[in-house]
Amino acid sequence: MYLIPILFTSYLIGSIPFSWILVKVFYKTDLRNFGSGNVGATNAFRVNRGISFLVLFLDISKSVLVLLTLEKMCIYKNIMYLTGFALVLGHIFPIWFLFKGGKGIAPTIGVILSINIKIFLLFIITWAVVFIIFRYSSLSSIISVLSSCIYCVIIEDFNSSIFYIAISVIVLVKHRDNIIRVINGTEKKLF
Repeated sequence: MYLIPILFTSYLIGSIPFSWILVKVFYKTDLRNFGSGNVGATNAFRVNRGISFLVLFLDISKSVLVLLTLEKMCIYKNIMYLTGFALVLGHIFPIWFLFKGGKGIAPTIGVILSINIKIFLLFIITWAVVFIIFRYSSLSSIISVLSSCIYCVIIEDFNSSIFYIAISVIVLVKHRDNIIRVINGTEKKLF
């Protein structure tokens, strides 16, 4: 009975567009009309590096705060995965911007951090290694999310990996243009 309100509230919290709000307030710029047009931390980085780190922190935190609250309420882990999925969907498909939001990496990091610290650490290490080698934020994110499926099967169990697989599919779809640009050699490196 309480599942629907939890998921709906989580979707709404996930849809808070911190990147758009902060860039609009501090730089008088609509992030949807700047750089890639994406409402996420990487595009905020193109406006200002400092603001992008704040955006990243807030987008990760919205997942962490919701899931830690549920954990304190002794909510089942399966419900936490569903809630995490709702948070990520809210970020990617926010009602406020006609369902055109970020690509979901930051809230996914928050979900993983909240549910399994080992997978989180492996995710971050994978992201860093891929980024150091290739300098593409998008490629680092894609490989890290896909790798988290494997890490989950090894560290947790196959049933838990359903969440990671679902998130991976959405992340791949949201990064399809980036994937094409990486293949064509036209993707911009972060720096």
